[in-house]
Amino acid sequence: MEFIVSGMAISQQAGPASRDAWRDKVREAARDKLPKDYFSIDSPVAVTIYFFPQGEMHADIDNCIKLILDAMRPSIYIDDKQVERLVVQKFEPGRPLEIADDLTECLMTALAASEPVVYVKVSMDLRGE
Repeated sequence: MEFIVSGMAISQQAGPASRDAWRDKVREAARDKLPKDYFSIDSPVAVTIYFFPQGEMHADIDNCIKLILDAMRPSIYIDDKQVERLVVQKFEPGRPLEIADDLTECLMTALAASEPVVYVKVSMDLRGE
């Protein structure tokens, strides 16, 4: 499953209201992509997070990923300790863009966005193939 969150990612260092609002935004974006009869994954997962800011990203990506992983509990998976593989990258404008993943429709939408977005993919493929 994959989804896009509109807006600039929020860091763990942001204020409590900003962190809560960002978690809610991520949770809502994820839930919007879930099938009606979806049950939370209870096995190990791989998560890919790509940041597409429209300028320089001031927050450290390591401080942004925890909020995103936390927001997917329990809608996508039961606990973020199930994440066994994590791929994270930021793609700031003007830097070479190389993406190893297949270019899905969702990822192409993120690439074409004219506003900051965060692309998230959750998979049970722990090898990254």
